[in-house]
Amino acid sequence: MVRRVLPAISILSFFVSSLSHAWPHQFLDPNFDDSDWNLNAYYAGKGGLILTGQNAFGGNPSTYRVVDHFVDEASSGSQSSSIVGFHAMTGATYLPSTAGPITAIDYSMDYLNMDTYLAGHRFALALLQDGKIYRIVGDLSYSGSGWRNTTHRSLKADDFGVQETGPGFGLRQDQHPNFEADGSQIEFGFLTANSNTTTDATMRQIVGYDNWSVCVHTNVMPGEIFFVTPRHEAVDVLLDSYLDWGFFDPNSEYNKAFTVFLTTDPNDLTPIAADLTETIFNPGPLEPLTKYYWAVTLGDVLPTVSDIRSFTTGDAIAVDLDPADGTDGVTATPMLRWTGQGPVDSFDVYFGDDPNIADAGVDSPLYHANLSAQFTAFDPTPDSTILLPGHQYFWRIDQRLEGGEIKQGNTWSFTTIDFICSPPLLGDTNGDCVINMQDFIYLEQHWLECHRVPDIFCP
Repeated sequence: MVRRVLPAISILSFFVSSLSHAWPHQFLDPNFDDSDWNLNAYYAGKGGLILTGQNAFGGNPSTYRVVDHFVDEASSGSQSSSIVGFHAMTGATYLPSTAGPITAIDYSMDYLNMDTYLAGHRFALALLQDGKIYRIVGDLSYSGSGWRNTTHRSLKADDFGVQETGPGFGLRQDQHPNFEADGSQIEFGFLTANSNTTTDATMRQIVGYDNWSVCVHTNVMPGEIFFVTPRHEAVDVLLDSYLDWGFFDPNSEYNKAFTVFLTTDPNDLTPIAADLTETIFNPGPLEPLTKYYWAVTLGDVLPTVSDIRSFTTGDAIAVDLDPADGTDGVTATPMLRWTGQGPVDSFDVYFGDDPNIADAGVDSPLYHANLSAQFTAFDPTPDSTILLPGHQYFWRIDQRLEGGEIKQGNTWSFTTIDFICSPPLLGDTNGDCVINMQDFIYLEQHWLECHRVPDIFCP
């Protein structure tokens, strides 16, 4: 049976946790019932097979999980066959925005090498967040006999990297999970992996696992409020941002009635809302380029200095660009999208292949349209045209505010997908590897610009 232990599991550990102002959330499984675990398997090369099951006897001390890896022979050449399994425990989830930011993780698991060749597994603590599997640097099951244990303490986010699930199964140590209060839900488990470099035999590795345990530490105690977003001292905060906080109440013993304070003067905190039962609040449009101070208390308690957080808003310019700035491989018929900020009356759209688009005005050929505030999308390829393949484009969205002020937007760019036809197709003027009416339309539009079409069409 899967067990989740919210309080500390012993008087001693509770005493230590209280002294360090940390509250442990422990997930453990000494039995490994099949119904409590899910397997996501990934294969490379010729792949293989991962089988799992519970053994009733011989564990440490009783039932345990058996993981059986079959790895097919490698392909001729340098490509090995590899398998990776992410074993996730049902219910072993943690949401920082409700339970508090993670300050450290302790991990322990027993393991037993059971295969004839004593090759064992690579295995490691792993977690799933935002669709990515993160793991620590892996352990290697030993070639001896009897049960052994691996333990890792005080693990931080930087100790985890992204486990690639494609060919090579590398570890991206430049990417880490988000343990902060605004991090999304985390699902805990462990990862097993093997590779086979031989070209004439399938390999089999069997390892038993028992007493899996993960202890998540947070500096938030029951009955405490913690801040989620905006983060403390954040800059360029959006003008339509919500104030979001968390309240750790594992036993549902508190009467939740929150008071929100928001001001531009830290010496004059004024409540703007009271008796809130939710942990999120919309303060209304914020002023651009302004530093705010905010706090949340339970009931009518006044905030102390340590309760106050700050953030600074950005300017009233368009945000949430799509395609994102610097994106490669964009379709040749994109739709430009954005989100306005502040009291917008209309948008001015600038688009083209001139990197100096920041200097363009409404009399420039780069200026394309003025759109009402409700329109936040623009098609730069009307009349069935397409953009040049493998070409960099620049765009800018200016906001015309209701008071008449124009807020110039930043310059964003993207590069279209580069079609590669082998061999090149005569008459494929737009480079999409297809000869159709679009090529005639493209030639008609660009016939005076020889550098934009194949040289054969230039005089």
